[in-house]
Parts: sequence; structure tokens; C-alpha cells
Amino acid sequence: MAADVEYVHSKGLIIGGYTLMQNPPGLAGEDYCAGPDGGSGYNTHIADFTTDFHRKYREAIVAFLGKTKMDMLETDGPYEGATCGVTSKSGFVHVNNSQVRQWNATLQFYRELKEKYNTYLTVPDPYWMSGGTNKEPMGYTDAWNHIPTTENGTLEYLTMGRMYLYDGTYHKPTTMGWLGFELSRTPAPMDPHIHVLELAAASYLGQGNVPCYRGPQLFDANSTQVRRMWSLWTAHYKKYRKILMADSVHVTRPGQNGRAIETTLHVDDSAKAAFANLFNPKPRTVTKPLRLPVYYAGLARGDTVRLMWGGSLVNPAAWPVPTITTATVQEDYTLRVTVTMAPRSFLWVSIVQA
Repeated sequence: MAADVEYVHSKGLIIGGYTLMQNPPGLAGEDYCAGPDGGSGYNTHIADFTTDFHRKYREAIVAFLGKTKMDMLETDGPYEGATCGVTSKSGFVHVNNSQVRQWNATLQFYRELKEKYNTYLTVPDPYWMSGGTNKEPMGYTDAWNHIPTTENGTLEYLTMGRMYLYDGTYHKPTTMGWLGFELSRTPAPMDPHIHVLELAAASYLGQGNVPCYRGPQLFDANSTQVRRMWSLWTAHYKKYRKILMADSVHVTRPGQNGRAIETTLHVDDSAKAAFANLFNPKPRTVTKPLRLPVYYAGLARGDTVRLMWGGSLVNPAAWPVPTITTATVQEDYTLRVTVTMAPRSFLWVSIVQA
């Protein structure tokens, strides 16, 4: 593994791994958290983080990262620690302090990795200020990955991902929470799946989130169009990165029974700029007037702005895209625009002061 890490570093990349911190291999008996109701059943299937078993497990991870020089770690758990009702092998004396002791054990683990190796830490809970972690899920439930892999199922899967992104950015920026796309939904040859993959790129990367594309490859040897698609969307993200990393104004949430045009607006008052992403999940054309709130973009009433529209990067003629237009900021600090969106299409628009 150390040789593999050295090879990756020689390419100017960083590398990391995953560990099932919540349910590590070998977990058994009283190393599980017992139900806090005093029953004898070990039915939580969640580790007690204060036992010698779990301490040695964490020490082994620290040693592994030290010897391999890996840069990143993703931990599955701790999910804030479960209350435990058995103390015979645990580092606490009563059920009432079982959670705080487990929290402290996890905290020290993350702090040690930060202090020793500056490990980039992706974790499921907010230990940013206490443990120096870097990233948590933007939003997630295990049910997400059980949506059918049919065409309609994958469209639902992506809609749910956009819901997570919309809701998660109420309390953190687009870059601070991870999302995912299971590439098992688009197996090789991948070129026939290019429309789904571009929708995934527009849904996540196009809105400023760098997700985990989970699978053996981003494109296969016979999928030149998919390779080109990733290059186009990476260039798009780099071009608009500053505004896509800025705060979000939430206009219309995804998942409204598929009835609305989903709309999110990024705003940057220092640049007097905004950037909107729009998605039409319906299987029919929709024409709708929109009110885009630009107060937090630093724009004043009466300002004239320029709207530069785009859609598919792979095939710009795939559906109609508005031409470059201008608009005036209204008295309520909104822009009034009417858009027509083709079935199951997306649009994006860069908004700058004229």
C-alpha cells in the first residue's frame, strides 16, 4: 500500500481509504452497544467506542495511515455514538455518560490524525470545530441507494440527490458536503448512458458540489463521448468555481411532486454576480415566469444585468437555450424572467452587472 501511495503522489494526486468505524470486522459480544433499556440483547449492531477492542482498532488505523502516508480517510460512523446500557467492558460507569465517553474517544481519534498527519477527514457527523474534520454528507439516507436502477429510477435517484443538495446548503456551502453517484447505474459501454451521466454532472458539479462517483471507472475505453463530457463539465466548474462555491439562495426545492422548475441561485456580493441552475423533471415542456432574488448578489434596484444562458455541454442543441438577455433589478430586488424548458432538461445562467 505504501508503494501504491507513492505512485499516486508521483502523479500529483492524493489518495485515501474507507473504514467501517461503526461496525468493524470482529465486533461481537459486549463490544456491541447494548440497548439502554437494560435488556440483555445486543441488538443495536453498533460498536461501543470505549472498549479495548475499538481502541485497538482505531490505533491500527492511525498506524496504517502513518506507514502508508495516505492523505485521506472516510469513516462510516460514529453517527454521534449510541447509548449503551452495559458497563462490564466499557470505559464508562453508567448508561447516562456512555454517549459522551464515546464522543470523546472519537474526538481524540480525529484530533490525533489531524495533528500527526493532517489527514483529510470525511465523516458522517459535524466534528469540524472540535476534531478538525473536513467534510460530511450533504444529505443521505440508505434508502437512496435502494432506488431501482431503471431509467425512471435513476431520474428519481438524481432528483433526490438534488433535494439533499438544496436542503444541505441551508447550513453549509456546496463544497462542505459530499454527494454520490453509483456508476453501477451506467455500466460499460457508457456512451449510451451519456444523457444520464451529464444530468448527474449538471446536478452536482454544475451546482458547485464535487461528489463521489463510485465505481471502477469514470469512462471505458469505448466511451469517448463520456470522457469528453467529463472534460467539458470539469472545465465548466473551473470557469465558474468562485460563484459556484458562494452561498446559495433557495428558490424552488426539488421534489415538489415533479410539478415545479427546480431553481437554486448562487450569489457573490463582492463580484455583484449570481448564477442560477434550473431543472425541469417533468416529461413535458414547461414555460414559467421566475423571480430570482438578487439582493445578496450586491445588486441594487434599477441595476441592469446581463444573463448568459447555457444547457447541455455535450450537445448544446439538445434542447432550446435562451439567448443572451438583459434584465432590470426590480423594486423587490428580484429579476423577472420567463423560461421555457424542454422535457427533463436543465439550464444554467450566469448573471453579471451590465
